[in-house]
Amino acid sequence: MKTEKCANEHKLTITEEETLLQWILSLDRRGAAPQPASVQDMANILLSERSPSDIQHRVGSNWVYNFINRHEELKTRYSRRYNHQRAKCEDPKIIHEWFERVQSTIQ
Repeated sequence: MKTEKCANEHKLTITEEETLLQWILSLDRRGAAPQPASVQDMANILLSERSPSDIQHRVGSNWVYNFINRHEELKTRYSRRYNHQRAKCEDPKIIHEWFERVQSTIQ
């Protein structure tokens, strides 16, 4: 029985890759994009679900980066701390007051 694999170097099936992709995007939408190690762990979980007795079927350390390169909707980026002072400036009340001052200066 042949599975729906993309190519020989792809360990996951098309459905498994799509599931993993949706999981990553879902986490990202909620502001908690996973680290590469977490993606690797999830891929290994998917592989173990398919064949629990075969421990040798695991993704390698570079697999995550190849997975990211195969999917245009995924881009890696470094997370930065959110500056508290900058966050205070994003208050709609403060922004509105600033635009009112600009408007009064123009008039």
